[in-house]
Amino acid sequence: MLAFKWGDYYTDLSFSCYVGPSPIELIMAADVKAHLRITGRVQGVGYRYFAYNTANQLGLRGYVRNLWNGEVEAVVEGPRNLIERMIQYLRQGPAMARVDDIDITWADATGKFRNFGIRH
Repeated sequence: MLAFKWGDYYTDLSFSCYVGPSPIELIMAADVKAHLRITGRVQGVGYRYFAYNTANQLGLRGYVRNLWNGEVEAVVEGPRNLIERMIQYLRQGPAMARVDDIDITWADATGKFRNFGIRH
């Protein structure tokens, strides 16, 4: 069988196939934004610092902050698969935390964050 490479396609006389990431992988790698509201015992237990360290280890951008009502808010931008991994870690939280729920709102990334920080 004789095969020819043309761009990212390999072709022979009987079939062609694309060699590269699948459409699902491309969608999962595109930057998105997640707005998270975390409820439970999440203030006064190091939760913001836990979120900060997790986001920085994953290379995500955005911020985390305490809200007046006892919740923690996080805005996270980056590849969706990495944000979903961060959410898994946030569901566990640090040792003294108890996470009751995480409300997630997905949107298109804004690109306005250069790193991940803690807001006061």
